[in-house]
Amino acid sequence: MHGELDWGKLILFQRRDGGTPAIICRGGGEWELKDWD
Repeated sequence: MHGELDWGKLILFQRRDGGTPAIICRGGGEWELKDWD
């Protein structure tokens, strides 16, 4: 997957199946993965 990890910003990755999951980074090193179809 491609993308840079930057806390507090929305990170988009290109999946091999063409989907676009989004990693929402938060302060303190927490992160949340959300899949967008």
